[in-house]
Amino acid sequence: LLEQHAQYIVIYGISGSGKTSLIAKIAEKLKDWFHNINFITVIRFIGTSEDSYNIQNLLSSIIKQLAHCFDLIINYEEMTPIDKLYNYFKKFLIEISQECVDDQQVFILLDSLDQLSPEYSSRKLDWFPIGLPKNIRFIVSTLNDRQYEAFQAIQNLVKNTSNNYIEITELNED
Repeated sequence: LLEQHAQYIVIYGISGSGKTSLIAKIAEKLKDWFHNINFITVIRFIGTSEDSYNIQNLLSSIIKQLAHCFDLIINYEEMTPIDKLYNYFKKFLIEISQECVDDQQVFILLDSLDQLSPEYSSRKLDWFPIGLPKNIRFIVSTLNDRQYEAFQAIQNLVKNTSNNYIEITELNED
C-alpha cells in the first residue's frame, strides 16, 4: 500500500476471517502512513445497511462525496440508467484525479464486494474502474467463495503483482 505502484489492493478470505476489521484499520492508519501528503478517504462497508447493497446507491454516494470534497458539479443525467452510471463513475474518477493538486491521493476503500446485490450483475464488477491515474487508489475486500462472483471478477480485472492480493486466513485459537 505504501508503494506508489500499489494502486489496487485486494483483501480476500473466508467469512469471519477479519477482512472488515483490516479495512477499518487501514482507514485509520492512512493518516499515519501518509502524514506528509494531502489525501481524501472514501470508505464504504457494503452490506451494513439496506441501501449499501445496491450498486446504484454505492456509486452515487461515492460520486457525491467526492464532488463535495472537490467542489465539483455532478451531471445527474449521466447517473441513469445503470450502464450510464458505470461509465460516469469511471469518467468522474478521472476528473477527480485531474483536480488533485501536487501529490494529493484519493483512497477508496470498499469492504465486502461479495455483499453487493446480484441486481445489475454488480458482483461481476462491470462498474469497477481499471486503468485510472496513479493518484486514485482502491482497497477492496471480498469473500473468495465462487458463488458470489466478486473474487473471480476482481482477479480478471486486477493483476496480482507485488503483493497486492492479501489473503486473510482463518484465525486459530492461539
